[in-house]
Amino acid sequence: MFTVLIAEDEPLIRKGIIYCTDWAKLDCAIPLEASNGEEAAEMIRQHRPDIVLLDVNMPLMDGLDALLQTKGLYYFVPIVVTGYADFDYAKRAMYSGVQRYLLKPVVTAELEEAIRFAQQKVEKHRMMTHELARQTDVLQKLGELPEQQGKSQPVRQVMAYVAEHYPEKITIGRMSEQFHYSETLLIRRFKSETGINFSEYLTHFRLQKAITMMRESDMSISQIAEACGFSEYRYFRVVFQKKIGCSPAQYSQEVRLMRNNGNECVE
Repeated sequence: MFTVLIAEDEPLIRKGIIYCTDWAKLDCAIPLEASNGEEAAEMIRQHRPDIVLLDVNMPLMDGLDALLQTKGLYYFVPIVVTGYADFDYAKRAMYSGVQRYLLKPVVTAELEEAIRFAQQKVEKHRMMTHELARQTDVLQKLGELPEQQGKSQPVRQVMAYVAEHYPEKITIGRMSEQFHYSETLLIRRFKSETGINFSEYLTHFRLQKAITMMRESDMSISQIAEACGFSEYRYFRVVFQKKIGCSPAQYSQEVRLMRNNGNECVE
């Protein structure tokens, strides 16, 4: 169900749009009403409609000024309804993020088409919001890595080495030789100071990098796995599924869907 606000200072036109439109067929609640620009802006703030039909020429504040005052508060799709066919109004409306521009007298078929278009935009935005919440949930599932601050020099050196060389093959033995500590000391210190063993830390670090790459690059999953130090894709897939709760392919698909929705929802 979608919430609609109709901002129109002429009562006959406003009521005509409300009572001559089959809102149930459009999956919309009976619209909210505003009779001037200031009232429209306040109604938007209080009720957060999904779709706003607003007249350009209204008292106290015109429709586009009301739109500009409220556009950044949260997401809604504006549709301009006006008796002015002047192209300057159309240009100003488009600059304000309006993508549908209807002239009075409003034709029912054109209004319904504009509402359907707006609903698609709202649905895509809802989907994007859901995916963003899932992205946050993914990071929460993975958890935070221990910080270097307050750790002993051997542990800080290991963490710094991982940050610089995570795409490569890394072992405690190699770092033991690199920093001239015994393997036993590194293993014991790392576990006692971070709360996790070294292999868990390395896997966690690589997964974080993989998730970032999946969000920000167009690389294939196998390329990302290799770039993050997972030499075998099958192992990467198993670890990802265990830690994140879905396969890398599923997560990548959701990320790309979110990108596409985000690009289409920008106004």
